[in-house]
Amino acid sequence: MSAATRRIRALAREAFPDWPSRVAIAVLALVLLAVLFAPLLAPYDPNALADFVRDQFLAPSMHHPFGTDQAGRDVLSRVMHGGRVSLGVAALSVVVSVAVGALWGAVAGFAGGVFDATLMRVSDAVLAFPRILLLLLMTSLVRAPSAAGIALLLGITSWPGMSRLVRAEVRHLREQDYVLAARALGVPWWRTLRTHLLPGVAPQVSVAAALAFASVIPLEATLSFLGLGLHPPAASWGNILLDGADQAAAHWWLVLFPALAIVVTVVCVNTIGERLQDAIDPRRVAP
Repeated sequence: MSAATRRIRALAREAFPDWPSRVAIAVLALVLLAVLFAPLLAPYDPNALADFVRDQFLAPSMHHPFGTDQAGRDVLSRVMHGGRVSLGVAALSVVVSVAVGALWGAVAGFAGGVFDATLMRVSDAVLAFPRILLLLLMTSLVRAPSAAGIALLLGITSWPGMSRLVRAEVRHLREQDYVLAARALGVPWWRTLRTHLLPGVAPQVSVAAALAFASVIPLEATLSFLGLGLHPPAASWGNILLDGADQAAAHWWLVLFPALAIVVTVVCVNTIGERLQDAIDPRRVAP
């Protein structure tokens, strides 16, 4: 067994010793499996229009466990396929946020001085603008946004927080002996950054990425709920909620099941992220 494997196992045992964290992992795994294999597991085509009179607004039953919507479409199938879009958008946006924020913060923290101050003022300017207003403005300018486009918008509006985290860690690590030795030996700055500093901030970045993933899921659902996300017939958890928003009392299942999918996924990811944070930083006192 390699040292890396032993370290990962030790971290897993330390991060997930209690039953809430293990339940969160198990439930999240089930959600991911249902979403990833939705084409094989979903009982119906999520966009297939059924008999409008016979199948419209059917309550949950054996044939339709999550009921049907106003077009007679199976809500369970739409929730499963919609999860592919919602979680895919969240994952891609986090990748963009981590890539931009980590590079921005690492360069600023390593360079220091005027260059650091300039980069951080740009980051502060982006942070100062309300994110939801910026997203509403940008998405309203696009007639039919794609999933990749929405993910890109979410990513480029969330990188400043990541950059400040990475900058703080890099400023701490650059004073360590091994980094000072590398600089004294004339190692190029980009190689020092890649070899010594970025691996050092990877644990903190992974925790921040998990928590960012959890925060993006409801944000994407909010955009879709406001009609600024993916347009029908494409399904996402947000626009499934939009389908039942004006008739939530009469047809409760149109709101309940996609909302449960969002809540369960966010709670599980947050639980895992917080446990990882406690394991990575033992000095952190749990509230």
